[in-house]
Amino acid sequence: SPVDTGAFRGNHRVAVGSIPSGYDLSSTDTSGSTTIAKAQQEVLSARIGDTIYIYNNLPYAIPLENGHSRQAPLGIYTVALMNALRR
Repeated sequence: SPVDTGAFRGNHRVAVGSIPSGYDLSSTDTSGSTTIAKAQQEVLSARIGDTIYIYNNLPYAIPLENGHSRQAPLGIYTVALMNALRR
């Protein structure tokens, strides 16, 4: 994902069962390593049949997904999903 302050990258979330509301502008992660570690931990808690949500509730997440970033002109989640489906 594009990174400026790391707030968008730090607000990528993975949840099992339901999508929590809200976001945390103080949650920054420019490298992505902390966010990935948290996501992996959440995925490992899932059981067969659970729904796993991957989301970002920041107000500017939708514009970024729609290409409003020079760093990610094709979006973020759509590109990731298309890459995963190709494998």
